[in-house]
Amino acid sequence: MVRERIRPAATQALVLAGGAGTRIGGVGQYLPKGLLPVSQNETLLLRLLQQLREAGICNVAISTSPHHQPLLEAFIQNATRVWRDLKLNADLTVAVYSNEAHRWGPNPALSEAIGFFRRGQPVLLCLADIGFISNPFCRLFESERHEMTLLMGPYRETQGGVAHLEGLDVRALYYRWEEAESLDRLDLCNWTGAALISTTVLEEFVSICRRAKKAPLEEPLNALIRSGVIVRHSGVDEFVNVNTFADLLTFQRRLATVGQALETRNTRCAK
Repeated sequence: MVRERIRPAATQALVLAGGAGTRIGGVGQYLPKGLLPVSQNETLLLRLLQQLREAGICNVAISTSPHHQPLLEAFIQNATRVWRDLKLNADLTVAVYSNEAHRWGPNPALSEAIGFFRRGQPVLLCLADIGFISNPFCRLFESERHEMTLLMGPYRETQGGVAHLEGLDVRALYYRWEEAESLDRLDLCNWTGAALISTTVLEEFVSICRRAKKAPLEEPLNALIRSGVIVRHSGVDEFVNVNTFADLLTFQRRLATVGQALETRNTRCAK
């Protein structure tokens, strides 16, 4: 069966930014991790938004806790004014939503946040505390349409989201490495927390998230895999899950080393 490709312009990006940030110390109580600086000109969230726009994804919703919503809303409004003055990102639409379900975990928050969007369009799930060295979204739309595509990065034992792959298919996801010790490490990757979800499985995914409650995000994905949904993967060069200040420093140093800190610019991915 020939499948129509998912187009970036028809894709809605959902950024989950409702974590408590307890592992980053007292700063997390007042500042969302997405607003932490990663270079002279950008924060984690600004970098993510710019990468999404470069890939042609211009409809973005940010879901956050009621506690952080006013600060994120003000931040995005200020960024929009700067972009307008510089004649940049005119086609980028970013909305910040207060989502009380974040207090119960990522799955209840995700199931509520999907309601921010119009039905009938694919959703790209992203996490605000994941930093990508290079843009991973440009290659996401190169292959034919699948029911779900997960962005996978190089395996590191210290990171969660351990994936067992078989060819292009994702066979299982494990929150911690201990649960995957019986598997061949050569087949493992780390999930970046990003997933492109087609309209054919979106409702089922939301329903599973509602039932999963305090389970990690990997559990609804495993439920889809067990139900027979074809879950494919797209490779990511390098990423850092910023949970602590040590993680933030690691990401900042990697950006400085490879010289890929995104300057304010108005470009798209090379076609």
